[in-house]
Amino acid sequence: MSAYPDDDDGDELRRIAELGSDMGKPMPVDFTVVFPDRKSADSFAGLVKTLGYAPLVEPEDDGFCCTCTRELIATHAAIVDAQDKLAAAAEAFEGILDGWGSFGNAPPR
Repeated sequence: MSAYPDDDDGDELRRIAELGSDMGKPMPVDFTVVFPDRKSADSFAGLVKTLGYAPLVEPEDDGFCCTCTRELIATHAAIVDAQDKLAAAAEAFEGILDGWGSFGNAPPR
């Protein structure tokens, strides 16, 4: 039996673990939130910075993307909690959470 639930978040966590990351140690995790305009993305970036994230706003095809990076121990519960909080905060700025990812913390090969 897997240590992670059988869902998209669990699949990503398994992939990170299989690449050699120590899942009991913090690693940078990037959460992606998309916005219709730069002003909304920048306003959201200011908010998430106060919540401990390092935001990066960049243009994309249909608007702007705010990548919110934070060091955390990547448990399923921590990932789901962060996504829920970011999605709720993004709503006020017309933003939509578009997933997450991490290169983990495995030593370079």
